Amino acid sequence: MAKLITYSNDASAQLTTQSDNPEFYQQLFKLNEIAIELGKAPTLDDLFRLAVENCLNHLAIDRMGILMIEQKTDGQQWMRGTWGTDEVGNVRSESHDTAPILDKVKQVIHEVSTQGKVCVWHDQSLYEFTEKQGEIIEVGHGWNAAIAIWDKDVVIGWVACDNLLQHRPFEIYQSHILRLFGSLLGELIKQKLAEQTQQHLNQQLRSTLAQLQHTQKELIAAEKHAALNDLVIGMAHEMNTPLGVIKTAASLQPEVFKELQQDLSSGTISKNKLVHAINVGLESQSLIDVNIDKIAQLVSQFKRLSALQHSQNRNDNIVLNDWLTANVKLYLTPYQQQLALLNISVEAPEQSVIIDSQMLGQVLESLLQNAMEHGLCDATQGQLKVSAKILNKNSAATQGEAHQQPTSQAVLVLLIEDNGPGIAPHLVDKVFDAFYTSSRGKGNKGLGLHMVYNLVKQGLKGEINHFQPAAGGCGFSLTLPIAPNQ
Repeated sequence: MAKLITYSNDASAQLTTQSDNPEFYQQLFKLNEIAIELGKAPTLDDLFRLAVENCLNHLAIDRMGILMIEQKTDGQQWMRGTWGTDEVGNVRSESHDTAPILDKVKQVIHEVSTQGKVCVWHDQSLYEFTEKQGEIIEVGHGWNAAIAIWDKDVVIGWVACDNLLQHRPFEIYQSHILRLFGSLLGELIKQKLAEQTQQHLNQQLRSTLAQLQHTQKELIAAEKHAALNDLVIGMAHEMNTPLGVIKTAASLQPEVFKELQQDLSSGTISKNKLVHAINVGLESQSLIDVNIDKIAQLVSQFKRLSALQHSQNRNDNIVLNDWLTANVKLYLTPYQQQLALLNISVEAPEQSVIIDSQMLGQVLESLLQNAMEHGLCDATQGQLKVSAKILNKNSAATQGEAHQQPTSQAVLVLLIEDNGPGIAPHLVDKVFDAFYTSSRGKGNKGLGLHMVYNLVKQGLKGEINHFQPAAGGCGFSLTLPIAPNQ
């Protein structure tokens, strides 16, 4: 009849009687080597296999199996094999062996469900899995030991071993070896499960990232297509009006000249008719010239946009304060009557930087023109503030500066602020759109800030943002990568 003997953590007194047993110390040494070997297992499956192989080779065990507990969705617990041995001690994979936990197995789990407890059944019937799933058969008698595998305070599996082949008696010290082995295996299993979870999460993250990148590319392509479509529609709309005027003006001339030719042929021409024909011709030609100029300006602006795609940055060495002061005053020359106060400030006035000054000049001119023609167009006490400073890439952005700084060695932060009425909040998102303008009736086409945006982003590789100054009005902040000239 089977007899159960349990060994717990407080069995040190029993171990003392075995302290002079050289096999105990030999197995402790071997267990240390096993721990090193198991730590190298690349996967959880390899860990189970190496655990069985090493225990059979070094811990005086004839057969071993490692079984895990699985919780099904219906609440039922199943046992799942990992690696074990057959009836003659050959190591084999038992991952295909799964079955509901039977009452006899539940009793084993109940017995070992105290941490550190090793259960040994002596004169016990020993069993073997058959090829039929879930079926076991008796293959002999001997001792059968079991120790639980824990995850914190939950039993997640157990190790079972026996002496079916050599029939060696169970020694007390083996309970301590098995306890240490069970604890080691439990920690390594938790580690591998955590690694598997991490790998699964990483794979999901990579998959999600790939999907996001694909979606981003599609959105960028769609955005570019939409922007190009808007640009074409806007171009067609802007050119349609002057072309219509040109066509109408040109159509008047043949009719007037034909009538004049008939009068000349019949000899009935009069001074009034001749003056009328000349006036119609001059007025028509004037309309044609004005609208041809409008079309030429549009084409020129589009050519500048196209040139951005192929332009190469120049590296000009400029003294920032001198360059900024001279160019601001130059660009504001036509607007002196509107401007009551101009404030230009540069931190470290003697600092020189390397930047594409021609492209920066275009940006500055367009932003100043925008401020004067939109923000201060009706002002009698217009105020304009232009400020610049150089920051290291790690410097914190202050109010009004771009939210994202390019990762160069240093950046030029340029602020342009006016005290005009500002931009309505619901229109802020449109300020850089092509052909958007709040003063189309004054001849504006809505390409100025769109041009600035492309010059900053594509040409100067920087950032531009709109902000509202603390005192009101409209402001634009530029953050541009530069190479400081020390």
